[in-house]
Amino acid sequence: MRTLILKLSVVLSAVVVLACQSEPAPTLNSTIEIENNIINFEYAGGKANINFQIVNPAVGGKIEATTTAEWLSIESIGESSITIAATPNDDNEERTTMVIISYSNSKDGHPVKVTQSVAGFRFENLQVEPTSFTIDILPENKQGIYILYLTTEAYLNQSDLHDDESLYTDDIEYFQLQASLQNISLEEYLNNGVASRGDVMGYHREYLSPNNKFMLYAYYIDIKSGERLSPISRYWFTLEEVELIDVALDVTLENDAPDVYITVDTHGYEGAYYMNFVDMDNYLAYYGDDSNIEHYVLSDWWTVLNVFSSRGENPATIVEDWCYYGGSTYRAEHLKADTPYAIYLFAIEESTGYIISEPFITEFRTDPVPMSDLEIDFTVNELTPTTASVTITPSIEDYTYGFILVSLKDWEYFGSTDEERFENYIEWYVVETREGEQTLEISDLEPRTDYLMLAFGYSGQTRTTQFFRQGFQTRPAQ
Repeated sequence: MRTLILKLSVVLSAVVVLACQSEPAPTLNSTIEIENNIINFEYAGGKANINFQIVNPAVGGKIEATTTAEWLSIESIGESSITIAATPNDDNEERTTMVIISYSNSKDGHPVKVTQSVAGFRFENLQVEPTSFTIDILPENKQGIYILYLTTEAYLNQSDLHDDESLYTDDIEYFQLQASLQNISLEEYLNNGVASRGDVMGYHREYLSPNNKFMLYAYYIDIKSGERLSPISRYWFTLEEVELIDVALDVTLENDAPDVYITVDTHGYEGAYYMNFVDMDNYLAYYGDDSNIEHYVLSDWWTVLNVFSSRGENPATIVEDWCYYGGSTYRAEHLKADTPYAIYLFAIEESTGYIISEPFITEFRTDPVPMSDLEIDFTVNELTPTTASVTITPSIEDYTYGFILVSLKDWEYFGSTDEERFENYIEWYVVETREGEQTLEISDLEPRTDYLMLAFGYSGQTRTTQFFRQGFQTRPAQ
C-alpha cells in the first residue's frame, strides 16, 4: 500500500507541475506612443498619417480610431500608422476636432488634435518694373468674398500695423468712414468695387515708387457685418530701381505773412522737378515722428501720377502740368499762418514721370498774421422756398474774407460755441473766400428752414476778425 500511494503522489505532482507550466506569464499593460499629436490640414483638405507604436503589445491586441467630426474620416488603420482624410473647409473659420486612438490592452484612449485652416490665397506669376507690377491672385475658396489691398513697408511701420487684427482694424475703420461719407451702408460700399470674388488674373498697379518694398494682402470678409473671416495672407516684393542723376535743388524762403516767397536754385539742371509742402503739425500728429518723411514726400508725387493717369492722361502731360522748370521765385499763397512746414523738391524724368533724384527737404515756419479791423454787413434780398439772394459787403475792399452757409440745425451740431464749431467745420470742409462786395445766389435750399450765413476775415487760413452772422428762413413750400 505504501508503494502504491507514493507512486500516485508522484503522478499527481507531475500533473500539477505540467498544469502550472502551460499557463501564460502575466503581461504588463500596453501603452500607445504617438509620433505626431497634432495634425494640421490646409483649407483644401486631403490625407495625413498618424504614426504610432505599441509598447508591450498584447496577443490579439487591436488598434481602434474614432472621430465625431463629419468633415474628417478614418481611411485605414495599419500596424504603425492611421490614415485620416479631411474634406475642403468652406466654413470661413478654422475647425478643430479630436481623433481618439485606443488599444485593446491599454487603459485609456489617446487623443490626437486635428485642425484645418480656412481658405487662403496664392500669389503667382509676379512681374515687376521700376514703377509697376503684375501678379495673379488665386483664392482657394472661389466663392468667398475677400479684400485685396496693396501697402508699403513704410506705411506699416509708421502706423505700427504688424499683426492681422491691427491691419484689419485699420482697413475696416477706413471702409466705415467712406461708407458714412457716401451715406451708404458698409455692404454697399464693399460691393462697389472694393471687395473681390474669384481669381484675379493679371492684377496690375503702376506709377508706384521704385525700389520700394510692397506688401499685397488678402483676407475673406463678411460684407454685411464687416467681420474678418480668415487670417491675412501676405505677399512681399520689391520694385526695380531707377538710376538717379546727380543734381542739387536748393531753396531760399522769405516770409511775408500770409504769403511765403520761395526761390529755387537748380544749379544748372534744366529738367522738370516737383515741388510741394507738408504741414508738419498734421504730419507729426498722424505719424508721431519724421523718420519716414522721405517715403511720404515721394509717395505724394506717385499719387499725383496715379490719379491723373487713371483719368487717361499720359505721364508727359502730367509732368508738364504739375512740375516746374529752371530756377525762379514762386509765391505760395495757400499756406497756413504760424505753422511749421517742410518744402520738398526732386527731379522728374519728363517722358516717364520717374523720380530721378533724391528728395531735397527744407523745414520752415510761416509767420503769424495780424488781426484785422475788417467789418462785414449782410443784406438778404430775396427768399423763396428753395433759394435766397444774399449780398455781403466788407468794409475793406481788397481784404480776403471767408464765409460759411449752413442750416442752423447743422451748424449747432458742430459744437457749443461758434469758435468750436468753426474749428470742427474747417477740418471737414473748405472755407469759401471772396474779396469786395458779393451777391450770392443760393439754390437747393430746404423750404421753411433756418439758415446761417457766417463771415469773417480770413488770411493765411486763419480767422482774423470776429464772426459776423446773418440768419434767414426760407419760405414755406407752396
